[in-house]
Amino acid sequence: MSRLKKATLKIICLMSLLLGVATWRVIDAATPGKVDVTAGEKTAVTQGEDLERARQWGDAIEFYKEALETWPDNNSLTYGLRRAKFQFGIDRRYADASYSEQMLKLSTNESFMLLDEVFNKISTHYVDPITPTYFVAHGTESLYLALNNERFLEYHFKNADPYKMYELRLQLKTQYWNRPVSDMYQARQLIMEIARIADEKTGLGPIPVILEYVFGGCNALDDYSKYLTPGKLSDLYSNINGNFVGLGIEMKAETDKGVLLVNVIPESPAEEGGLEPGDYLLTIDGHDCKVLSTEEAAGFLTGVSG
Repeated sequence: MSRLKKATLKIICLMSLLLGVATWRVIDAATPGKVDVTAGEKTAVTQGEDLERARQWGDAIEFYKEALETWPDNNSLTYGLRRAKFQFGIDRRYADASYSEQMLKLSTNESFMLLDEVFNKISTHYVDPITPTYFVAHGTESLYLALNNERFLEYHFKNADPYKMYELRLQLKTQYWNRPVSDMYQARQLIMEIARIADEKTGLGPIPVILEYVFGGCNALDDYSKYLTPGKLSDLYSNINGNFVGLGIEMKAETDKGVLLVNVIPESPAEEGGLEPGDYLLTIDGHDCKVLSTEEAAGFLTGVSG
């Protein structure tokens, strides 16, 4: 093959990958048969993928859920919803200060101890049996998607080589997708092998790789079971104990506009301060809300009463 043809093929493959819409399935996702797809379904799939390319994960999740009410058997919509949920979770982690300040500073041994602890608790307490292969497969999928997640890349790489990312993601798909492991010892060996390859290809350290298996593995469970960062766990306990103090707003970040106040609770501090639904927060303590995610903005609004 000529150099020109090789270069052209490389660019085509890279462009396909950079769209961020994978078609590979993890072990619990159905392989689609040959079915007739209506024009409406095709349009819905395209619209959902457009939201994903724009990194509007929350909107993509809601869109896919609504579309699946009309076309419940469409595998592209089903996996689109799955992708968007994974990406939404990755975005939330990297917008959470407790994740970067505490979890990403764990040692390799501590990270693996955490992985073992999570899997042991799932094995002991979760209602359905979860095999090590099933758990690890979801971690591989999470890492694969993280390597195309803007916040993940911004945090770990100053100047990421897109083609190196492409090579690493392709290797995850072709060599490690649903790779069977008999126990968590084999799982550790597999994850360390992947971490070594990631380091050689991109310089990514082992901790973010292992943690994608911690959080991603929990995607093998239901929508109501997940691993919480220290910050989210603290918020949960504060709510349970009645110590959580809120402004009384429901908000949603909109890129280049600010943080939209979707709702303001009557008689809340927000209403007393003059905030109204439809208002936009533009800055919070000097932070430009036009470039913040909802999660990041919420983090800047968190504090003690008063």
